Amino acid sequence: MPSPGGVLWSPSTIRKILGDEQYAGSVVYNKTSGPLKSKPKPNPQEEWIITPSEFYVPLIDRKLFEKARHKILARRRQFSSDEIQRILKSVFDKYGLLTASLIRCEETALTQHRIREKFGSIPEAFQTFYHPEVIEIVKDSIFKEIAQEAKNVLTYNNFLVINETFTVRVEPAMPMSYGYGYQWFFRQDMRVVVDITLGVPLSDEDNPGILGYFPLPRLMARDEIFQLTDQSLSKMEMHGYTGIDFILELIRSHNDM
Repeated sequence: MPSPGGVLWSPSTIRKILGDEQYAGSVVYNKTSGPLKSKPKPNPQEEWIITPSEFYVPLIDRKLFEKARHKILARRRQFSSDEIQRILKSVFDKYGLLTASLIRCEETALTQHRIREKFGSIPEAFQTFYHPEVIEIVKDSIFKEIAQEAKNVLTYNNFLVINETFTVRVEPAMPMSYGYGYQWFFRQDMRVVVDITLGVPLSDEDNPGILGYFPLPRLMARDEIFQLTDQSLSKMEMHGYTGIDFILELIRSHNDM
C-alpha cells in the first residue's frame, strides 16, 4: 500500500503504525483515566481494552502485527550490565568473534543501543570479559614507574595527577578478533581534566605483556576512537613507544621548574 504522496514510508511512521491497534483493525479504550476537569493520565498498557472493530479495515494482518509488537517490546527491555556481559560472552564463545550482526543472529533482543548505554561500544564491553586484576596489574606497573620519577602522583577518579601539572589516563586493551587478525580499541578521554590518554595494547590475558604505548593528547585529538590492528604496524612504529620515556621526560622537565 503506497504512503500518502506516494513517497517511501519513513521508519518513524512505520514504528507509529506498528504501535497503533487501529491499523490491525481494533479500537482501544481506557488508554487514559482521571477525575473530571483534570488532565487525564495514561494507563498501563495491560489495562487497555482492545476490541475488534467493524469500521476499521486492517492495514496489517493481526498475526504479523502481534509478531512485530512482540519484537518492539522486547527491544525496549532494559538489560543489566551482567546480562549484557553474559549474552556477549556466549556469542563470543560460540563464534570466536563479537560483532553486531552475530549478536542480532542470537535473537536475544539485545541491541547496540543497550550495549552503548552500559559500556559505550561492543569493543569496550568485550574488555570486561577479562578479570579486572589483569588490567589493574598493568595500570599498577605503570603507576609505579611514574611514581619513581615524579615528586607527587595522585590517583583521582580514573586518571593520574602528576606533580599537580598534568594528568594521564592509562587505558590498557586486550586484543579482539578482527577478520583474520586482531584489533585493539581505545576511547580517548575527552574531558578537559585529562591531558593524555595512554593507550596500552596487551598481548593476551594469560600473559598480558605490553606491546607498546600510544599517547593520545586531548588537544591534538581528531577522533574520540582510536583503533589499532595487527596489520597496521606502521602506526605502532610511527606513533607508538616501547616505553613511557616521553612521560618521564615531561615529569623531569616539571621537576626542574
